[in-house]
Amino acid sequence: MRVIAARKRPFVGKSSPRFVRGPCMRELLAVLALTAALGDATLIAADHTTRSIVRDSEARAEAEPATWLVAIGVNAYRHVAPLAFPARDVELIASTLTAHGGAAQRAGNKLGRIRRSRQILWMTDTSPEEKKPTLNNIYKQIPEFLKQVGPRDRVIFYYSGHGFLGARREAFLAPSDCDPKHLAMTGLPIGWVRTMLENCPSQTRFLFLDACHAGGSAGAAGLTGSDVEKELAAAGGVFTLVSCTAGQSSYEWDDRRHGLFTYWLAQGLGGAADANGDARIDFDELSSFVGEYVPYTAETLGAGFRQNPVKIAGVADRPNPPVLRLNVEEFGTTVQRMAEILDVSLRKNAIRRVGVVEFVDRVGEGFRRGGALGTFGPAVAQRLETQMAALANGRYDVLSDAARNDLMQSVSLPAAGQLKNITLAADVPAPEGLIVGCFQRLADPWRLLLHCQLLVPGRSDVLASVSGTIQPSLEIMPYFPVSADLSSTTPGTASLQAMLLAPLTGEHRVPHPLLVPRPEAAPFVVKFLTAPPDGNLHEVRLAADPSDANGAYFRVRPKDRYAIYLKNNGSGTLAVRVFIDGLNVIGACREEPSRARPWIFRPGAELTISSWHRPSESESGLMNFTGGQFVVTAPCDSLAGAAGFDQEIGQITIAAYHAEDQARQAEAVGTGEGRQEVKQYRPLDGIHINNDDPCFFYTVRYVSQTASVEN
Repeated sequence: MRVIAARKRPFVGKSSPRFVRGPCMRELLAVLALTAALGDATLIAADHTTRSIVRDSEARAEAEPATWLVAIGVNAYRHVAPLAFPARDVELIASTLTAHGGAAQRAGNKLGRIRRSRQILWMTDTSPEEKKPTLNNIYKQIPEFLKQVGPRDRVIFYYSGHGFLGARREAFLAPSDCDPKHLAMTGLPIGWVRTMLENCPSQTRFLFLDACHAGGSAGAAGLTGSDVEKELAAAGGVFTLVSCTAGQSSYEWDDRRHGLFTYWLAQGLGGAADANGDARIDFDELSSFVGEYVPYTAETLGAGFRQNPVKIAGVADRPNPPVLRLNVEEFGTTVQRMAEILDVSLRKNAIRRVGVVEFVDRVGEGFRRGGALGTFGPAVAQRLETQMAALANGRYDVLSDAARNDLMQSVSLPAAGQLKNITLAADVPAPEGLIVGCFQRLADPWRLLLHCQLLVPGRSDVLASVSGTIQPSLEIMPYFPVSADLSSTTPGTASLQAMLLAPLTGEHRVPHPLLVPRPEAAPFVVKFLTAPPDGNLHEVRLAADPSDANGAYFRVRPKDRYAIYLKNNGSGTLAVRVFIDGLNVIGACREEPSRARPWIFRPGAELTISSWHRPSESESGLMNFTGGQFVVTAPCDSLAGAAGFDQEIGQITIAAYHAEDQARQAEAVGTGEGRQEVKQYRPLDGIHINNDDPCFFYTVRYVSQTASVEN
């Protein structure tokens, strides 16, 4: 393993009792279980569908409490050795709290706006003169800042820098003008910080210190006579995490360009500490998470490196208050963060082979594949698998191809209860590690909670768990069974977002756009054709889904062939992507919708797509594609099933985007050749696809003649 450089933040003081670490990770309870387990969330069933939604009753009753952040980071000292990353640490904590439901939610995620937020007191070497981290500025700024806090709000005090113990064992943080020889006059007493927090109106107060001084253990048991421990432990209602215990140093992690403690603190606040998958990070979850990952990472920095964070919980009405509720973030950001946490856990537990299982839909107390969000579950698994493979760097193998497919088909979901109770078929070799995940729909506002765990097959251990919340976006919308005509909306507007979300919520049913009278007169015509194995294709009429006004379907029989007819009656050029069971028809592979290869339809263009299109050798400037016809088969024999993604319901998704046509070339033409078809397309240059400007999303199910549509 590559040696990771680190710097010490010198510790001054004598020994105190070592931090006693708790369990490796708390076991997963149930992902958004029943109301009693959720506390302030309830389950709502939507009509007669499986679209169960969790709605936050607290958010309906009154606004979420505001989070106020005091963030101090000192790089340059007048009388002490400088540190490399405290200013970056402040930036990371402020950005994390802003992005994930904490401070300055209305400030946006741009760093400049975050720094100017009235809910953040940002004090670093680069701050304006009156907010530079000198002792006098701190004494002036903090009392004024805390006057804004309300009783229901939460306050977080974060500090990154040096810390010292005085001659009488008083604990001091070090402002930029601190002189260790005169701590009583130039140091910032932790007792003063404690008093400021205790006296502010907030009933929920947190103190996070990435400094070099010692802390103590939680509660009366295990405490010593150390003045530092007494000062912090006596703070009523102030919940404290300190970066290291006595006799240790707080390290700066060059590889991440942050303090080691701060990096994992931010990861925990971002969702990695959400052990029970309820989209909230409480103090116990956060302290358990940093208490697990900081010591492990410190040991990888070099021989003899030790750093054990300390949890100090003062007396309070709530023994385990929530630090924040997770806000939405981008899909790719959530999956990347999940991959990074899982990567560390795999290395920590010396796991050499790991498999990623298709994410499943959480419905009440049970789980199901596919579910009401179509091909989203397999898409999440594939994205996570790709990220894990990129991070592995030879330290472990991520199952792929045949081994992954065998694993996928051997998985049995628990009928109810906890996701960790998943089982594998006895005749399939189990990997050392198994990554499983689920998604849950939340409301007010509408969003998705993703939760995944690293398990050891055959054991009840949960080695790691991480959560994140995302809002459906144009990037992932084609995975969902959503149908909407967006041609009349403006890109980036609230109306576009509302139209995308409306079909997914239980309260708003939007009719399927293809079920309108005279669909052949629509700007873009979509028809479905079916045929028996040796018969001719004929148009089949779509039927409305009785359980979902936004749903439409057509019936098929085993071994039937089918095709999709498309025609552009509009005046603009469109880029059209077609997915069957989540696979892009061009390439017959699972691709991210925004990167999938499209067909280009100029005004008046029409095309009947009846087969998969795999690229082959090209001649005479033409691009050749070969592939078998669309034939109805059992899920296990389908292309999606062969890839290890077992879909219960066939799904066809057609997504069209406006395109700028800067060239005029011949349209695509194709010829059929029995069951295997060869099609030739002339390359189209000069086409710019605007993925932020969709024209429509159409989703249609194909079901067997004997299937019950409601199921």
